[in-house]
Amino acid sequence: MNKSKKKIAADKFSLRSYLKELSSVERFILFGVKTEMIEDEWDKLDSHQQVDLMQRYVVNEEYIRKVLIYAPEASLTILQSISSQIPLEQNTINNGYWYLNYNFMIYRIDSYPNPNKRKQIKSTYILFDEIAEVLYAIKEKTVELGRSLVQPLISRINPCLNFYGIFEPANLIKIYRSHFFWKEDILTDEQLNSYITEYSLLCPYFSFIDGRIVNLCNLINMDDYEKLAHGIKYKKLYIPKEDELMMYGKEDYFEETPQYLALKDLLISTFGLEPAAAMVFILHITMDFNYGAKPFEINDLYDDLFLEDYNIETKNRLYITVTDYYNHYRSWIHRGHTPKELSLSVKPVIIDENADQLRFDFYDKNSSIDWDQDIPFTDGEDPWSNSDDPIGEYKAFFDDDDELYKPKKKDEIEFVVQPVISNAPKIGRNDPCPCGSGKKYKKCCGAVSN
Repeated sequence: MNKSKKKIAADKFSLRSYLKELSSVERFILFGVKTEMIEDEWDKLDSHQQVDLMQRYVVNEEYIRKVLIYAPEASLTILQSISSQIPLEQNTINNGYWYLNYNFMIYRIDSYPNPNKRKQIKSTYILFDEIAEVLYAIKEKTVELGRSLVQPLISRINPCLNFYGIFEPANLIKIYRSHFFWKEDILTDEQLNSYITEYSLLCPYFSFIDGRIVNLCNLINMDDYEKLAHGIKYKKLYIPKEDELMMYGKEDYFEETPQYLALKDLLISTFGLEPAAAMVFILHITMDFNYGAKPFEINDLYDDLFLEDYNIETKNRLYITVTDYYNHYRSWIHRGHTPKELSLSVKPVIIDENADQLRFDFYDKNSSIDWDQDIPFTDGEDPWSNSDDPIGEYKAFFDDDDELYKPKKKDEIEFVVQPVISNAPKIGRNDPCPCGSGKKYKKCCGAVSN
């Protein structure tokens, strides 16, 4: 009886036992992607052959060293915690667990200390015995050297997925080089591309579609991907500074712009939402904006606020605040730019009703906006350098895609981005100013706006 108990306890720490418990389909999903094995060949193997093949591949010093080199910092923190038996905060564990589990390093046992409170879960994280034997034999310096080369690049993938939604490996390399310009002679583009490909085999949440890096967790369906891929087609990438980009690697990060805070405050103070519910509402409209929706196209989300209970002034205030948030949000569909930035960069206007062609007016370069900080361009070019050629200036902001830049008739022109204008009632010059000062609009806020 005692021997039987010892065997069960030993099996709990065995990688082989863990692999046996998986179905053939689960084994293929976890293993076939890493090895690019064909599913028909996999189905020809029986259960024992599949487990043997997986164990030989995983319990290997070269494979485990590679897993450690590409591992997020949170995953290394978990491994150190397991070896030192120091408990970790739950959010640290969640961030690093899935990478290690996907690569057959550790597994989790959940228990409920209090049967009456099922939400209180105690999780125990265990390193497989076979992995531990190889892990402790690997020289730490070889891992450190590998991480010094790989991590500066691949640590930007998750922030970029949250910031851009989808992007090309070439743009990831461009971002890397803009942040680490002094390393240009150390690593070639070919080496950097190999790091990206290698990481895609080890990382559970990102893959390639049409040569673009995609977060599989963010895409609801392929229609979303097609919509986003089409929407970004003619737009250049906004490259944020390193500190700004890396903030997007944090879980549930939102850039707290004044427009975001104003919307959140309005939802809580006027519409009575709890802070968590306000965040959910903003998250929903943000995802719609990421895929190209405009504020007037999300009416189904407004239904959750029971707007019929509020007067027209309150409804207009909500719409104006949502529109302001949209115009200052760095969305996926605009490749990290805000609609406001794009509309300030290029402003097509019709000269008169009878004009066959459009004239392009451009925002004054000497305005209050900081062109170096707020609107950096990927290639370092100045889109206002050729001021005598407005079409050329327009072309300088977007990628070289011919049809877009041919002068078009006014009824054929397609503007890439335009800021959304509110549907709030127009205020007459002689009407009372809505600020409540008692003055005419033209003598008060209207004068400031003019």
